Amino acid sequence: MSPNILAGLVGIIAFSLLSSSIYILNDWADIEADRIHKKKKLRPLASGAVSKIEAFVIFTIIVGLLVAISTMFNFSSSAISLLALYGIINIGYSFGLKNVPILELLLVASGFIIRLLFGASILLVTLSPWIIMCTGLLSLMLAVGKRRGDLIQSNDETFQRRSLAGYNLVYLDQVNTFSATAVFTCYVVFCTSEYAIDRFGAEILLTSIFVLFGILHYLKLLAVDGLGDDPTSLVLNNNGIKLTSIGWLISFIIIIYY
Repeated sequence: MSPNILAGLVGIIAFSLLSSSIYILNDWADIEADRIHKKKKLRPLASGAVSKIEAFVIFTIIVGLLVAISTMFNFSSSAISLLALYGIINIGYSFGLKNVPILELLLVASGFIIRLLFGASILLVTLSPWIIMCTGLLSLMLAVGKRRGDLIQSNDETFQRRSLAGYNLVYLDQVNTFSATAVFTCYVVFCTSEYAIDRFGAEILLTSIFVLFGILHYLKLLAVDGLGDDPTSLVLNNNGIKLTSIGWLISFIIIIYY
């Protein structure tokens, strides 16, 4: 196994362990609120499938494994700093910052940027600023879509997540429009930049067709179909999103290598 592949796998495992520990903390902090949420009441802690003691044991084991892996594979100081930053932000998010409108959306988006930076630090690669910007804006769009889905489906009628009381559909639709426009604009600027043309050729602009279709289809799922409260399921299960993503990936590979 090449060093890059091994480093990538180790990085994925490490960040997955960190994310899992954060999810346990978040569910622990939200256990009472989740019990009256239409969908979150089925989560292990909220439903009683896992006790608080069991959750604490699992949390301790996961954190121990993370520390062991970080030490064993001698993570760089930048990688460790990014892990710590992600942990600090999300602990703050779990225990109060999630209730602050707008800030909580930016914190969710920041988590995906940190993931990207962590992967780059593990693989020792330099990221284009465009991929960082597109990742952050796309993450913001998904976070806003989730809040919109929660509101339109009345998943949290008593506003246990207090930030929801600070939003309405008009505002969230405006932010979604802004985010979608910013994502597509950023991607097109990337495709027409000297950086992209020198590395991939002018044909890279053709991939923006898939990006545009994907964004428009996602906005339709939100505004017409009333979805979006579960972005992960939406992205993984919707055929339109999947086909668009596959088309974008194949076209990108063909342009780069052929």
